[in-house]
Order: sequence, then C-alpha cells, then structure tokens
Amino acid sequence: MHRTLTTAASPRPTTSSNRARATGPAGSPALARRCAVGVVALVPLLLGALTTPAGAVGNEADTGDVVVTNTETVSAKLDATGKLREARIYEQIALTGTGSTQIVNPVSTKNLRNLDGFAALDVSDGNLVTTVSVDGERRLRSVSDFDKDLPLGVEVTYLLDGKEVAPGKVVGKSGTLEVRYTVTNLTSREQDVTYDDGTGTQVTSPAVTVIPMIGQLVTILPPSFTAVTSGEASLAGDGHGGTRMTFQMTLFPPIGSPTAEFGYTAQVSGAVVPPATITALPVSPLASPSFKGGSASYKAGAESGVALTAGAIEIDANLLKLRDGAAQLLDGLVQLRAGADELSAGLNDDAVPGADQLAAGAGAAKAGADKVAAGALSAQTGAGQLSAGALAAQSGAGQLAAGALAAQTGAGQLAAGSDLLTNGLTQASGKAPSLLSGLTQVDAGLAKVDAGLAQLAGSIATVPAQADPLHVGIAKMRTAISGRLLPGLTSVHDGLTVAVQGSGTIAAGVAGVSTQVECAADKLTELSKGSGAATGCHAAAGTLPEPDPVRAAALEGVITELRTSQLTLANPAAGAASLNASLTGMQGSLGTLKAGSQSLLCGISVASSPLCPTTDAAGAPVLGLLEGINQVDGGITQLVTGVVGGVQQAVGSATDTAAQGTLRGGIHSVQGGTGQIAAGGQTLVAGLGELGAGASALRDGAGRLVTGTGQLATGAGTLATGAGQLATGAGALATGTGQLATGAGTLAAGNGKIAAGATELANGLGDAADGSALIADGLGQAADSAPALVDGAQQLSDEGTSQLVVSGGKTASDYGVKYAVIAAGADRAVDEGMAYGAPEGAAGATAYSIDIAGVDGDGKNSAGRGLAALALFAGGAGLAGLVRRRLS
Repeated sequence: MHRTLTTAASPRPTTSSNRARATGPAGSPALARRCAVGVVALVPLLLGALTTPAGAVGNEADTGDVVVTNTETVSAKLDATGKLREARIYEQIALTGTGSTQIVNPVSTKNLRNLDGFAALDVSDGNLVTTVSVDGERRLRSVSDFDKDLPLGVEVTYLLDGKEVAPGKVVGKSGTLEVRYTVTNLTSREQDVTYDDGTGTQVTSPAVTVIPMIGQLVTILPPSFTAVTSGEASLAGDGHGGTRMTFQMTLFPPIGSPTAEFGYTAQVSGAVVPPATITALPVSPLASPSFKGGSASYKAGAESGVALTAGAIEIDANLLKLRDGAAQLLDGLVQLRAGADELSAGLNDDAVPGADQLAAGAGAAKAGADKVAAGALSAQTGAGQLSAGALAAQSGAGQLAAGALAAQTGAGQLAAGSDLLTNGLTQASGKAPSLLSGLTQVDAGLAKVDAGLAQLAGSIATVPAQADPLHVGIAKMRTAISGRLLPGLTSVHDGLTVAVQGSGTIAAGVAGVSTQVECAADKLTELSKGSGAATGCHAAAGTLPEPDPVRAAALEGVITELRTSQLTLANPAAGAASLNASLTGMQGSLGTLKAGSQSLLCGISVASSPLCPTTDAAGAPVLGLLEGINQVDGGITQLVTGVVGGVQQAVGSATDTAAQGTLRGGIHSVQGGTGQIAAGGQTLVAGLGELGAGASALRDGAGRLVTGTGQLATGAGTLATGAGQLATGAGALATGTGQLATGAGTLAAGNGKIAAGATELANGLGDAADGSALIADGLGQAADSAPALVDGAQQLSDEGTSQLVVSGGKTASDYGVKYAVIAAGADRAVDEGMAYGAPEGAAGATAYSIDIAGVDGDGKNSAGRGLAALALFAGGAGLAGLVRRRLS
C-alpha cells in the first residue's frame, strides 16, 4: 500500500479539567490574544518545515491507500527565571484514505496516556504499535512526559532601577524595570567538517555545529508599563492599551548565533511580571526559502576564494620561474665577464707586447737586409764585412722567430677568450626568452585575476534577480492571506455574529415555551381540583367541572411531567441547570469567540475591519501580519541593493588604478610594472645579440691571426737557417756578389712588408684590447644589475602574489568552514530534528511551545498553562488539511 508521512500541528483535546483551569488567571483576554498571535506566527514556520519522503516504506500487512501524518509538539512550562517546571510531548498520527496500516511510532513512554479515549496503548521497545483501519479520516493522539533535555535554554533576569532583583520582588513596585531574556541553542557539539582550503585540497578540521533552530518570543505588557523601549523587539499595541512585543530568533551560526539576547525597558507602577511564550522549531538552512539564499551566499564566497587563490598561485609560480631564469642569466653574465676579463688580459699582457716585438723584429730584419744590400754593393770590401752582415741577419731572424712565436701564443689566447665570450653570450641569449616568457605568463595570470574580479562584479549583480523567489514567495503568502485566510476568517466572524443572535432568539423562545407549559400545568391542576381562578394565562370561559377523583388521578401524572419539563426548559432557581440557562451560557461563549475572531482579523490586517485600531497608545501605527509582510518585501529589496553596491565598489572597474583603492586597480598597477620589465628584457636580448655577433667576428679574426703568426714563425726559422748558411758560405761570397746584391734587394723589400704587417698587427691588437676592455666593463655592469631582477621577482612573490595566495586561502577557508557548518547543521536538522522520531520510512517534524510564567499581583506565578500549545494543537486539523492539499 501507499504510506506518506507529512507534518502538521497536533490538536490538544480540551477536557473538563482543562476547561476548569481556563477560568483562572491564565484565561485572561491578554493571554488569549498572545496565544492567538503565537498561532498565527508559527503557521508559516510549520509550513516551511513540511517534508515528504522520497520513498515511503510500507508494511506487509498494509492494504489500500492511506496517507499518514505525524507530528511531535513539546509543551514546556518554565518559571519566571527560565527554570524548567514540567514538559509534555503531544503525539498526533492523522490518517486519511481507505484501507489498513500498521503504525510503529517512537514515543516517550513515561506517563503515556491515550487522548482519544480510555483504551490502553500498545507499547513495545519504546514504540507505540497499532494497526488502524481507515475509511475517510482518523486521528490517533497521545500525551506523555517529555523525558529528554530541551534543545533551548532560557534565562530571564530582572533589574529594578538598575539593581537585579528576583521576579517576586518586582510585584507592586514602581520605577524603571529592565527585563533581559537569554535564549541558547543547547544542541552544540564539535565535529569534523571538510572544505576546500583554496589550493584544491580538501581539509578536515573540527568545528562547532548545532541543530538549526528558529522561533520567536512574544509577551504582552499591561497598560501600566509605559515608555516601553527595546533595541531588539517589534512593538505594537494589543488593542487594549497594552504593548505586544515580538522577538525573532535565528539560533544557528553563521547566519545567526547559538545565543540570542534581548529584552526591554519600561516605566512601571504597581508592577507585575508578564508571562511570555516562545515558539520554535528546527529548520534546514539549505531547504528553507528564508535561509536558502543566505546559505548560497556563503557557498559562493568559498568558491570565489578558491578561484582567487588558484589565480594567485599560478601568478606566484610564474614569478618564481622568472626569478630562476634571472638567476641563470646572472650565472651566464658572470661567466661572460670572466671570459672577457681573461681575453682583455691576454690581449694587453701577451698579444700586444708580442705584436710590438714582432714589429721591432721586422724593423731589425729590414735594417739587416739593408746592410746586406750595402754589403753586396761593397762586396769588394771584403768577406769579413759579409760574414758580419750574415751574422747580423741570423740574429735578426732569431728575434723574428721569437716574436712570431710570442705572437702565435697571444693569438691562441685571443682565440680561446673569444670562444668563451661567444659561448657565454649564446647561453645568455638562450636564457633571455625564458625571462620574457615568464613575464608574459605573469601578465596573463594578472589578466585572469582581473577577469575573475570582473566576473565576480558581474555575478554579484545577479543577486537581485536571485532575490526574486523571495518576492514571489512573499507575494504568494500575501495572496494566500488576502484571498483565502482573511475571507475565511471573515466568514467565521460573520457566522459567529449570526450564531450569537440566533442563540439569543432560541433562548427567548425556550423561555416562552416554558411559560406556556407552566400555564398548561396550572390549567390541568384546576381541572383536576374543580376549582381555581378563571383569569390569567389559563382563563377559561364558563365554569369548571365538578371534582372527579378518577380524572384527578389521571391528570396528576400529566401535571407532574409538565412541571418537570417546564423546569428543564427554564428553572427560575438561582444556579439551577436548564435548557434556557445553557442557551444563555452558549450565547456568552459565542460572544467571546466573536470578540476573539475580531482580534484575529485585526492581527492579520488592520484594514480588515473598521473596528481594528490603527495606532497604539503612543500614537505609533499598528500593523497587521499582511502589512508587516509588505514591509519585509521592501526590506529585502533594500538589503540586496546595498550588498551588491558594496561588493561592486570594492572590486572596482576596468579603468581603475591603485589610487582608487580597489582590487582591480591594484591588479592594473601590477600589470603596468610587468610591462616595464618586459620592455627592458627586449632591450637586453637585442644587446646580447650584438655582443654575440662581435664575439663571433673576434673569434674568426683570432683564428686567422694564429695561422698567420704560425707561418711567420716558420719563415723566420727558415731565415735563420739561411743566415747561418750565409755565414758558413762567406768564402763563396766573393764569387757571387752579383747574385747577393740581387737577393739582398729582394730581402729588403720583403722585410719592409713584414715590418708594415707587424705594425698593422700591433695596431689591430691594441684596438682588440680596447674593445675587450669595453666588453668586460659592459658585462660587469650587466652582472651587477642582474641580481636586482632576481631580488625584484622574489620581492614581488614574497610581498605581492604570496600574500594574495594567503588572503585568498583565508577567504576560501573562512567561507568554506562557514558553509560546511551550515551544511552540517542542515544534516543534523534532518537526522536529529525530531525529539523522538517518526515511523520508519516517513519524515516528520517537532515544534516547541515554551511558556515562561509571569508573577501576578498576589505574588503567585501565572503561566500560559499551555494555552499557546492548546491553540497550536487546535489548529492542527486545518494544517493537516492544508498538508493534504499540498501533497495532492
């Protein structure tokens, strides 16, 4: 079969003892009005808590189609300080449909009583077990002692003229009275919650959660309380000179707080302690229309923090790559500077002096050749002179060979240094693009952050649209109140008016009938006796018959019955029961109900009747439920608009700079700095390219210099050998002077060329030495500047992006923990929201009605005596019907 569990309020039956207690102080009109207000206020809370199971579980013995409704309602009585006196729980199972079903409902078994009769209840393992047959509608109701701890703790303190006093000490006093209420959600516990810390890591940490509870406290202050003020309550007149105060409570974080503190101050004369009533129930912040939007805001805040942290981590990683690339560039520059210093030393210390020696040797060789020519021209002067000249030529050739070898060594050093220079510049050129690529990634990351902020500003702009369901819900509530509740209550009020009039008419008719019956009894008495007055209601024409014992005996029984019926209809004795007295009492009760329905109409809307007061005793406007809903609708619009404007102003626009103090302004300033670094990097790449080309040319020239000096050394060695042969062949000189003159001229010409080449080599090596010194100086400056790039990238990471990562992580963690607490509370509301639980496979809800006793003028405590709970339970049938309509 089909079983469905829904929630509704449990009606509490009115027994004779209850009716007797209702005549005491708790039955005052002010308290009755407070109960009515509590019922009206709790109706939307109960409707918001309604749940329907996704898949109901049936019993094999179930047949037909029966819809099951379950509710737990806890009614607690506290003394004037908030200390618990007693608590009961009312269970109601409402069944609708046709068929049979087995009910297994968890209950408190302490002093368990059946409210539907005197039959015993079947209890097994803490469950009420019964099989019920239904054809239409049927209810099962029970009451027992509430043997658990209340989820709410209440503490009330009283200060008279600034001094804390006991409640009984307030009675009859005059002065300034301050009353403070502290209501605490006692379901808190520490449990592990899981959230994203902003880096993509799911973190589990302990947090305090509660079963989310909402509710309100209502109290009516008598007319003797004047100059009433409160920083937390809604104040309104009660239509009888008193002040109605309503305190709303959201008893769960982070939307509210586990503890609510509130109160009021008043000038009192002949004071009393007014009673108060708390109505509360658990609620899921993820499912409740009133809190679903706030929960979604915390979830969106956590997601934004995660996105911000991810972008900041990416930027910081790219900055660290930039730092590492700059460090590698610094190493290359240091190597280049070392190679340039070595090249400069080789050129200045070896190559340039060697070239100078080569030039000097070439000049000496030319001088020797000239001497040889002169000797050849004067060969006839003697072989001795020729021998001397040959020895001089041999000496010059040796010097030439030594200079050529020195030049070859310097050229080799030049080639090695230029090769190191070329390699160093090549490494630097290879690292520079990584630097520029890192800067490009940094700029792209900043652009993503800026786009994310722009998206955040755009997303927050959609919040007003997300508030539309609230406005729609309020409009539906307004329509339901105006179109259904108010017309229906008006009809009830009109019906009570007709009933009052009708009961009066019936009472008058019964009195008339009673008079006629009395008249008939008198008439029969005269007929029985044969004597009596012939006037009055039973005046008869003619004379009475003679007395007749038989007739008298027959009429005696009829007369007795008439007398008894007349007393049943209307008994003139004081306090005697009769139909006329019952009708008169009913007329008074109907009049009281009529007055109560008028107060309820005014509580719903002051425009519902011209009898409703529009201002209180202080002249302030009095609002009904319908007018209050309209003000809540406008307040939601103002709240959403203010939040959206504040977030968009903090994010800023696409044209902001750091001077505007916005998030996007700061990002734009950082982007400008990375652009300047990138431009400097491009200039560095171009300079390294030029240095590389010059170093390559220097390496090629040094190679050719090594080859030339080697050939020069070889020629000088050959020259020395020839000079030796010349010295040894001096004897043959005499015969070959002609040939010698020709060879000497050729030698002089060759030595002139060698001298000119050696001079050019010396000049070129001097220029190379100057250039190598400039290269060394430039590389030194570059190496000295490069650490600033490394330090700047590290500083930007330490002071900029790392802090942004920390800030984003804190935001993600803060909102993540808060949303995780909300989600954990929603789970607890589902799993632990009921005091004892519902039948298996079905959902249910628990409502709490807590009466805080007052202290009256006799010094005795006076409480609501369950009237608020009674009124709440009395509305259960209507709510159950509404539940069925919602499920159909």
